[in-house]
Amino acid sequence: MLKLGFNEATCKENSSVEKDLALCEKYGYDYIELRLDMLKDYLKTHTVDDLKAFFSGSHLKPFAFNSIENINFCTPAAWKELVELFTFGCEVAQAIGNPYLIVVPTVTDKVCTCLLYTSPSPRDTERSR
Repeated sequence: MLKLGFNEATCKENSSVEKDLALCEKYGYDYIELRLDMLKDYLKTHTVDDLKAFFSGSHLKPFAFNSIENINFCTPAAWKELVELFTFGCEVAQAIGNPYLIVVPTVTDKVCTCLLYTSPSPRDTERSR
């Protein structure tokens, strides 16, 4: 059976989580892909329990959080910010029954490259012999 989903990024400049939830419910959408940045704005005036209550009483269900971006991190500060966003997403996802979190490796002209050292596994060491 075909399911209808809504990606908040399609209207993010002209909408809000609250509006998108109401419209998706009104027009019979099955799933919504919530944007993490819009969710943070929503949580300034609502609680996670409000969101959980909405989904509990609605045909509409969360499908994914969209998205963790700019994962081309190169600094400890960028890493800390990424972990905080990921942790926030996971905590809210668990509370509302959201099964997925999308991660997007952002490509820009200023993409930095990081060399991370990892010690070789025993298998790699055996192969090189």
